[in-house]
Amino acid sequence: MKIKKIVAATMLATLVFTACGSDSSSSGSSSKASSSASSASSSAESSSAEVPAEIDINAVADALKTEVKFDGEMTKLDDEVAKIMVEVPEGGQGMIYAIQGEQSADNFGVYKCADAGQVDTVIANINTYLNDNKDEMSKYKPEDVPKIENAIIKKSGNYAVFCVTADNAKAKEVIERFFK
Repeated sequence: MKIKKIVAATMLATLVFTACGSDSSSSGSSSKASSSASSASSSAESSSAEVPAEIDINAVADALKTEVKFDGEMTKLDDEVAKIMVEVPEGGQGMIYAIQGEQSADNFGVYKCADAGQVDTVIANINTYLNDNKDEMSKYKPEDVPKIENAIIKKSGNYAVFCVTADNAKAKEVIERFFK
């Protein structure tokens, strides 16, 4: 039932953004498939450095939105839709940004959990979301599947982030600034 909710929320978000009809610019970038979504997103990278006391998840989101190239303008999803797409345990918070007005795999999410023990749950929920998204994109926009297969997933302390883009080098650079 949980997977059906995630798929339904993903489809709802896509429908809402498609219905808005926003004219988005396209960077025309492509990505090579080097691994499957299950292997690319099955384990999140953990920072081996000291765990940060506090990460401003809004600052991470702003930096990803403005510095990383996506196939269109990134828009923050409604909190209720985002919670259905990637469930966050009680006491945690998170946000997802996606492209409005067109179907694209490009999106990212940033999360803060109440404690470090909840981060693995969020990572598992991110993996479920990405695998479901990969299945859906394979039907509607198969050229975006490699982006999902090469998604960046990172955790540190009470925090987690994922990013789906063809601009992985820049996304990694931005994430590393915050997840030291």
